[in-house]
Amino acid sequence: MSFYRPGGGGTGDITTTPVSIAEGGTGASTVSGARTNLGVTATGQDTTYAFRSNNLSDLSSAATARSNLLPSYTSNTGKVLTVNGSGTDVEWSETVTSVGLATPVGLTSTSGPVTGSGTLTFTYTEGYSLPTTASQSDWDTAYSWGDHALAGYLDSSSIGSSVQAYDSNLTSFVGSFTLPTTDGTNGQVLTTNGSGVLSFSSAGGGSGTVTSVDLSVPTGLSVSGNPITTSGTLAVSFTAGYSIPTTAKQGNWDTAYGWGNHASAGYLTSAAIGSTVQGYDADTAKYDDATANFTGTLQKSGSNVLTASNIGSSVQAYDSNLTSFVNAFTLPTTDGTNGQVLSTNGSGTISWTTVSGGGGSGTVTSVDFSVPTGFAISGNPITTSGTLALSFASGYALPTTAKQTEWDTAYGWGNHASAGYLTSSAIGTTVQAYDADLTTWGGKTAPSGTVVGTTDTQTLSAKTLTDPVIIGAILEDIFTITDGAAFEIDPGNGTIQLITLGASRTPKATNFAAGESVTLMVLDGSAYTLTWTDATFGGSGVVWVGGTAPTLDTTKYTVIELWKVGGQVYGALVGAA
Repeated sequence: MSFYRPGGGGTGDITTTPVSIAEGGTGASTVSGARTNLGVTATGQDTTYAFRSNNLSDLSSAATARSNLLPSYTSNTGKVLTVNGSGTDVEWSETVTSVGLATPVGLTSTSGPVTGSGTLTFTYTEGYSLPTTASQSDWDTAYSWGDHALAGYLDSSSIGSSVQAYDSNLTSFVGSFTLPTTDGTNGQVLTTNGSGVLSFSSAGGGSGTVTSVDLSVPTGLSVSGNPITTSGTLAVSFTAGYSIPTTAKQGNWDTAYGWGNHASAGYLTSAAIGSTVQGYDADTAKYDDATANFTGTLQKSGSNVLTASNIGSSVQAYDSNLTSFVNAFTLPTTDGTNGQVLSTNGSGTISWTTVSGGGGSGTVTSVDFSVPTGFAISGNPITTSGTLALSFASGYALPTTAKQTEWDTAYGWGNHASAGYLTSSAIGTTVQAYDADLTTWGGKTAPSGTVVGTTDTQTLSAKTLTDPVIIGAILEDIFTITDGAAFEIDPGNGTIQLITLGASRTPKATNFAAGESVTLMVLDGSAYTLTWTDATFGGSGVVWVGGTAPTLDTTKYTVIELWKVGGQVYGALVGAA
């Protein structure tokens, strides 16, 4: 057997001395000896190794040796010779020279390309974070509640229209009485049975006491013919600039409202020109079908005219970034060779160039990956080859864009906690609790003035009682008149009046009205006299029953009854007490 063997560690003649395994040979002069020294067999091993071990003697040239001992190096420029994963053969492998990291919207790479050893890292872009699955579940729950703005919740603006404003007096009134559930007849009044039950009953006959009727109207209306003090008609008309819309108009407005908020309907504005839609061009306008009166399919040079449906298939959709790129650079018109890259000359011209440095082994020896909160990484670090596996940490998940849209929608509904919606805690403080009796009561025409309860005290003024039934004693006012030469007897001060005379007097009745009466008790201990001829009593003075004014008792009260009918005051002596 003949071997090529460099003598003296690099050069020399070919000798027949076997080349040792340490120097790249087999250390044997026979095929079987070579197999034994190399630890391979003629069968049962990788066919490439078997072939090579069976052809160790065929090393008549360097080219033959490379062909027999190494895999083909054709088209493997820049690759390195490595042992395969099972350790049974050698093969050409790619070399990694640089590892970078691209991130989607919301994530930012915080490390440059790794060219030796290092760790690829990324973090959240400002304004982004990974929501926990618990938070997403909460948001799903909140979204499922629906738009609270459409749920009909009452807010403070409903008080006094949709709900009754809370009033402690009204609450006490409703809680104290059982109100009627049906209306009474015209003219009936609300009365009590003394046991907390109110009902409608007739108040008896009699003439009314209305002396003047007026009418107030809200903004947009005006009234004329007011007030009516005898008989007449109140006329209501529209103030200038106001009118009642027809039901047809209101129907149209309801329809328009049903169309929704046009501001959020997606109508295009001028801002869309040049991005979403094509701006107006006079040349384009020339091809308007109404102007050119074309029929059939408009074609140019035998090709169909492009429509919007061709965007993304026959033609490129408009993209501002692409437009800016094409306008900013001069691009190559021919393809480069395999492996070339695009580079710029710094003056706006881009061309194909070969990356300098040629072949050789890569410089990356270790690749790791760091992740922010919410992510987990496995398969790291990679020191030969492998895959970095990125996953979500327990309790985290990536929300879909649909979910995020729903959450944006929910956020757009606003903070319902501060929207003024009324809750159950408002019942009995801000709004009146529902009461069936109160609902029925609400259908009645409310009286003017203050509503008085059965146990309340109120001073009545300008009221007319028609055939009242009074149970128990009537408490009358007792008034002491201040003595004077012409003292006034005024029924407005009380129905029982007392006076002690200091001299003879001539009383008056200036404020005595028809239908009023006064019981006057006069104390005279010095034989004084009263002259009853003042004109305020009517005619020539008081008209006395029996025709003569009474003589005053000098030791007791002289009790006199005075009453007025029409324009005349009449009097009678009751006696002395």
